[in-house]
This record gives sequence, structure tokens and C-alpha cells, in this order.
Amino acid sequence: MPPQDFRIPRSSVAGLSDDRLCWAVIERFWPDVNCDQQARIAAGTPGQRAIYALTVFAREVDNGGLEQFFWNSSGDLYPQVLAGLARVGADDRTAILRTAASFFDDEQTVHRRSLRQAKLSAASRDEKEAFFGPLTHQLYGQKRGVELELMPLFVRYINNHPDEFSADPASS
Repeated sequence: MPPQDFRIPRSSVAGLSDDRLCWAVIERFWPDVNCDQQARIAAGTPGQRAIYALTVFAREVDNGGLEQFFWNSSGDLYPQVLAGLARVGADDRTAILRTAASFFDDEQTVHRRSLRQAKLSAASRDEKEAFFGPLTHQLYGQKRGVELELMPLFVRYINNHPDEFSADPASS
């Protein structure tokens, strides 16, 4: 069975607002409950992987901070989030995320949910808030939301790399 192509026709995104554009280019790519998230991510284009991982990351942080991102299964996307931040040009946020990951002492802990949860469970509420709180606030930026802060970078990337999101032949 050939790999699935999750790209969409360019005409389907013409005139969309920024938030609708960002969703439209990853909607078909978004894993459902019956899907292996890592396999789905591997099947996407580099741009789809970046926008997907960053959208999941942003929504987790916007909902409950960096601690929530690392507690939930979304924390398994840490490597893809780092790659996505680099891809869309959000290098300033890469340093914040790496600092947040330093809470877990080593790479093995960062990459395994059960180990992340054990480390988070062992820390007091005050310790976690003192560590993650300032980093989360740095990510929020002026708009008080990570997704809103990243959206202009998403839109710029989508517009500059249309072949990663569109199945249409490149226009001349």
C-alpha cells in the first residue's frame, strides 16, 4: 500500500483566515484515536510534521503550561516540537523548551512519558510552578497564547513552502 498523501488542493485554502489556513493544512494529517501518532507523523511532509507538532504543543501549553505538555502523551512529541520550532524560525522558543526539558535530568527521561510523570509526581506543586511557570510565561509572549504567537510563523512557512501542504503542481 503506497504511503498516504495528506496534502490538500491549494484552491481549498484560498482566502482563509490565518487560523483556518493553519488548521486546513494539517486537518487530514491529524491522527484519530485509532491511529499510531508516530506512524502518522512519519508519513507527513516536513512542514506538516512541524505544524502538527507545534499545534499540539501550543494547545497543551495554552491549556495548562509546560508541565501539562510534559505530563501528557503530547510530551512524546518533544523531538518533533524542537524540529518544528527550528523549521518555522522560532529559535527563541527552542531555548525555552530545552530549558524546560532540563527539569528531567536526562534525555531518556524526557523521551519516556512514564519517567516524565514519575519525575513530575515527585516534585512539589511549588517546585513545579517555580520551574515551569516563568518558562511558560516566556512562551506566551505579548498575545498571552503560544498558538497565537506561533501562528504568523506557521503562515509564513506555509506560504513559503506550498508544495509541503498542497498536492497541486507548483505554479510557475
